Parts: sequence; C-alpha cells; structure tokens
Amino acid sequence: MPGSLKKIKVGSAIGAGTSHAPVLALWLEANGGDIKNVEFVQIPSADIGTAMENGAVDMGYIGAPFDRQFKDSDSIEFVTPQISVDAQSVVLFGSSMLKDNPEVGQAILRAAARTSRDHLKDGYKQDPTTVKALAKAFKTTDDAIKSGPPLTWGSDLQIGYQLEGAPAGTPEYLDLIQQVFASVGGVIDYTKPLTKADVYDTSFADAVMGR
Repeated sequence: MPGSLKKIKVGSAIGAGTSHAPVLALWLEANGGDIKNVEFVQIPSADIGTAMENGAVDMGYIGAPFDRQFKDSDSIEFVTPQISVDAQSVVLFGSSMLKDNPEVGQAILRAAARTSRDHLKDGYKQDPTTVKALAKAFKTTDDAIKSGPPLTWGSDLQIGYQLEGAPAGTPEYLDLIQQVFASVGGVIDYTKPLTKADVYDTSFADAVMGR
C-alpha cells in the first residue's frame, strides 16, 4: 500500500466499473483518501496479486480463491474484507430469452437456484466433487478452494439492496455505486440516478420461485 493515498493505482479485473468500487470508496474515505484520486488498471483476477507484489499497482481487489495464495505475503497487506453484497452478480438475457423463449431463461435461473441449494450449502468445501468443479471453473487448485472461508450462497434468488457491514448512514447499494461511478468518471453517461425499477427485473426470478 502506498505511503500516500493522494494518487494511487488500483488493479481490478473489470476496471473502473467494478462492483467493488463502493467498498474501496468507503475504505478510502475512512482512511483519508478519495475515490476520485484512483487510477483503475484492468488486470485479470489471477494476476492482481502478482501485480501488487511487482509494484505495477498500489492496491487491488483479489477475489476468492486467488487471495489465498497471498495470505502469507510479506509485500501485500489485506486492509479490508469484502463487504457482502447480493447485487454484485447479474444474469443478462437478450431479447431471445426475454421475449421469444422466456422458459429458457427461467430454466437457467432454476438451475442456478438448484445448484446453490444442492451443492453450495453449508459444508460444501468438504465435498470433493464440488471442490474439484470449483477448482476447474476458477482454474486453480483444490487446496486453494478449500483454504478460503466458505461463501454464502442464496437459493431464493432474492436481490439485496444494502451493503452488509457498511457504516451507518451508507446509501443503499444502487445509490452508492452510482455516486461512486459519477465521482470516478467515464463509467456512466447519465446524470439522473436510476431507480431499482429501472435496473432490476425480478419477474423471471419471481416466476421461478413462485412469488
């Protein structure tokens, strides 16, 4: 981590538009920094830790399971855990599944919910089959998957709006991320904030779950 937070380079797999930007913004604000002074450098997730060790970037978000190989690093300090947020991942459907074949889109969501329920429940890291499947998907080792803390997976397809663990008074996630993106610049090109109804389409999930 640089001695000064006035101007820093941050490694991110997505770049400035990363969903982790609000977490970084909150941490910088608490430590005398400002998200406006960040230069985002787009780097594959598996290479961000190495980029920090080599000095190519000052900070970076290393997601699981890639963070585990740097837990004993002398040159990397973990300064903040990931603040849980349900709205980090999205499923994007085009017109074919939205309008022409909605039953296909619903089948995909149903499979995701079933996978979470049947294979990613408590203790899933003790299941060799699940561990091997995750290791293959993330292109890492079984040991790396098993070494990290287990993640919480929801099978009810609910959308969360609040950053869990954020300081009191923090705006809801959608409002916060739009504020952060506006501060960073070059991410969004509108000035009127979008509402939940503008962003989230829960009709497919609601149909799958019978809501």
